[in-house]
Amino acid sequence: MEEWKGMKSVADIFSNSTFMLKAIADELDAQTDVKNKELMASAYIPQIVLKAFSCEMYIKSYISFQGGTVPKMHNLYELYRNLNNQFKSKLKKIITQKMKVHKNDYTIDDVEVDIKNIALTFEEWRYFYEKSNSINIIFLEAFFSSLKDPSITLPHT
Repeated sequence: MEEWKGMKSVADIFSNSTFMLKAIADELDAQTDVKNKELMASAYIPQIVLKAFSCEMYIKSYISFQGGTVPKMHNLYELYRNLNNQFKSKLKKIITQKMKVHKNDYTIDDVEVDIKNIALTFEEWRYFYEKSNSINIIFLEAFFSSLKDPSITLPHT
């Protein structure tokens, strides 16, 4: 199997897990039992971690598909910088469209700043108890869903 296919497969698995966690959390949220509400709340951090890891693996699969050397790191911004310019341009346009729904004055120039701000999400949120973390969850979702956008996805494995 080509390396990018294995990476994309891993990204898809963790991506699918975020949707399963959300479905479970939504079901628990619809219930009135306090214990179920606590269980629902405990799904948020794993979703953040899994989305960040999925983003990492999607970027790595794109780098590999493009013939690049895949860095062994978790930093989303540094990985993003390894993508070819044509791909980055397409990705930034998609992200900008998604972000404009939430922030009218969002521009393509904001994308890289926001990627830098979520660059260490996987590392920092896995150990959320070590320090206080905050995240632009709207941007993480836009980045995550943009990497899966049909106009830029890799061939089916």
